[in-house]
Amino acid sequence: MVTDTSHPMMAEQIALEAEMRDVTRARYFSNHEKAEERDEFSDTHAGRNVLGFALEAFTQGIHEWVEEKKAGKAGRRPRALKLIEDFDDIDTMAFIFTKWLINTTLTTSKSGKGKAARKTRVVLSATQAIHDELRMRYFAENRKALLKKIVQDFQRRELPRRRRRDLMIKQFHTQQLEWTAEGWGQKERLNLG
Repeated sequence: MVTDTSHPMMAEQIALEAEMRDVTRARYFSNHEKAEERDEFSDTHAGRNVLGFALEAFTQGIHEWVEEKKAGKAGRRPRALKLIEDFDDIDTMAFIFTKWLINTTLTTSKSGKGKAARKTRVVLSATQAIHDELRMRYFAENRKALLKKIVQDFQRRELPRRRRRDLMIKQFHTQQLEWTAEGWGQKERLNLG
């Protein structure tokens, strides 16, 4: 280990290391800002850490709630339970919901001042993402070859998530399929959220 920092090479090495730290720090914050602008904060390093921290407990909570409602007394079942059963994959549903919760909970105004997102917007955005996954699964079952071709095109063009969704809705209409699944209206999605 060299302890003499007066050597010219040592000073140059220290300067290079400082420059690399600054570049890395700038890239880290730039990536976060770009992801936040695209509503994809959960895909960042910090977002993935939050997702990993929250997901297990949230998933377990949904499983417990479903079991409680299924074992409950006879009568009218909650609408949310029907949607969960329609989706038929609690783990994936919890993942999508948590991911979108992270993506939409904190938005940044153009002035750079953080502002809290409205609860209704967050819930509708997260449950819309779950609905979109349900519709994509339907499309995969019924138009598998076409979906493969579309996904390859999306990857080649590196389209943002919102644009991909718009193009898939257009493709559903072209194929004469309904985009909105029965029972997945705004009122039901708010109840699910």
